[in-house]
Amino acid sequence: MIPYLYVFSWSVLLSLCLKPYLYKSSCFRRGPSVFWLAVLAGLPLIALHAFRENVGTDYNAYVWIYESFIDGASIFWFEPLYSLLNILANFLGGGVVLVFGVAALLSTLPIYVRIFRISHLPWLSFFILFGMSYPFFQTNGVRSAFAIALIFYATPFIWRKKLLPWILYVFLSAGFHYTAFIMIPFYWLLRLRLNVVFACFAFALAVLFSTNKAFSVYFLEFSSTILPSVYSHYPDRILGMLNDFKFGFGYGWYLISAIFVLFFWERLSRLCESAVVIRNSYFIGLLIMIAFYHFFAAGRLAWFFWISGILFWPLAASQLSGWNRAMLVSFIALMHFILFFYAMYVGSHDATPYNSIFH
Repeated sequence: MIPYLYVFSWSVLLSLCLKPYLYKSSCFRRGPSVFWLAVLAGLPLIALHAFRENVGTDYNAYVWIYESFIDGASIFWFEPLYSLLNILANFLGGGVVLVFGVAALLSTLPIYVRIFRISHLPWLSFFILFGMSYPFFQTNGVRSAFAIALIFYATPFIWRKKLLPWILYVFLSAGFHYTAFIMIPFYWLLRLRLNVVFACFAFALAVLFSTNKAFSVYFLEFSSTILPSVYSHYPDRILGMLNDFKFGFGYGWYLISAIFVLFFWERLSRLCESAVVIRNSYFIGLLIMIAFYHFFAAGRLAWFFWISGILFWPLAASQLSGWNRAMLVSFIALMHFILFFYAMYVGSHDATPYNSIFH
């Protein structure tokens, strides 16, 4: 637990070097000089992931993937860019440490840079990022984290209406995880200024889906027939694990968060398009988290959207003033700090206890 606390504290400390945005505009951007500060803030987390050993649920699986390329596996056996990374690591003699190091670099820096450049309250964004268990997720969903971070970095291209860079980033992300291809149409969908009534209806459907087992079973049986063959086995695995529905602390927080988004819905609709994109993305992520709460590994899909919460909460706080802002910021920081400790305590993604190759 201690290494993660050190990394968290370092990230928050460096983020306090930046002046927060306390005005009510959502058209925000800091200068390019913050890039190196973001790099400095992210280095400890990158090192933590690069030099880990037996940390993360799928650690052994990723070691096995690396060793398979030593034995001559095809570059198309997995996503081509991830396969190429393993082949180059083998050629350069860097071993699986190099694979994990590059993975950590590309799944950390894009997020840190965006936080440092466009978050209204960067320190709060780090509370949220660690409270979401993203550093723990990185130890498990290595390929997914690649794709999620790159898609998140590309999000500003949506509100700047730059389609070609968005498409390029989607294809680059898909080179590490094919699920990134689903993000292509969201270039248009995330800009929609939807009515709050429609959002409430979608929220109600997600809650119904998560509490009605019959709906879940029907959906899984249907999805297994339309998914690509590489993913078609997941619905059957989920069905095999779908026992009686049980709801935990996380489910309650998803519900509370979604209600907060609905509360700020109209306020953010009146701001720049960036606010609408961030709001819509975070809300979609929450709906997926709620609807698929009992589905094994479905959270990886939600991460493409849910991670926008690190920008949403500071943006929402900027729409308040005085004690209202202070109360919301304190509440969000406290809740995510509790979630961070809870994730460490239960060993989220088997990221704790932490072991390094130097022990």
